[in-house]
Amino acid sequence: MEKAIEITYHGKRLEKVDVNVQTLSLRGQKIEAISEIKGLDVLVNLQELDLHDNEITEIKGLDALKTLRRLRISWNQIREIKGLDTLVKLEKLDLNHNKITEIEGLGALVNLLELDLHDNEITGIKSLITLANLKKLDLDANKITEIEGLDALVNIQGLWLARNDITEIEGLDSLVNLEELDLHGNPIGEIKGLGSLVNMRVLHIPIYEIPETIVNQLGGFVLDKFDIPSKFGQVANPQAFVQYCKTKLRERLGKICPFCGKKGISPKAKACPECGDPLD
Repeated sequence: MEKAIEITYHGKRLEKVDVNVQTLSLRGQKIEAISEIKGLDVLVNLQELDLHDNEITEIKGLDALKTLRRLRISWNQIREIKGLDTLVKLEKLDLNHNKITEIEGLGALVNLLELDLHDNEITGIKSLITLANLKKLDLDANKITEIEGLDALVNIQGLWLARNDITEIEGLDSLVNLEELDLHGNPIGEIKGLGSLVNMRVLHIPIYEIPETIVNQLGGFVLDKFDIPSKFGQVANPQAFVQYCKTKLRERLGKICPFCGKKGISPKAKACPECGDPLD
């Protein structure tokens, strides 16, 4: 080491590192306040900091780490996103499993590529207007009721909104580069609002019944995977899934006689009750 320094917290030595170290892990150290970690502000070349699984309640004391690219403060007690304004080079921010109620304090992070906020208490999607470079956004397991505030995320490729309280698929029209969308575990009754997602390859959706529109909506997609975490199981083959939808629709709507045109015939019927001609 050219110059080693000790990283301490309340007199306890956590690590001894080179002053030019680029990666530092302080996970599981029972840290309550970042600002009270001695020696951290000297690491001006630090690019990755891991503070996972501590007892941190506030993001404060990171101002000197202007070269930081990856920051992980997951599994803590944070309630508010703040104290990040000087971290303009940050590319990945992980704040999952905290107590955050609002998306805020991200305006300066114009180079952010990945944002992980799953398992918090967020009720709405907002304050993302400056994150045009964002490619991955994870908002699983929050308290979100509406898909909104995403218009600026024109480069996003992965969006995770599973296990929220969303009832309608909307607000996705501008996400033309989206490749993966996860909506499972939401009380969504109808699959719609996906028409502009021409690059989507992986779709995780809840299906409690198959509406007629689903065949038209999904039939045009060239997906690598349909993941349907419900009683219908998982279907990996898109063509098979569309055929499956059509089969279910026929079962629900009944057969149509090709000879007389009578509709709503029982799927089990062998012949048309109107004209008597055989049915397939």
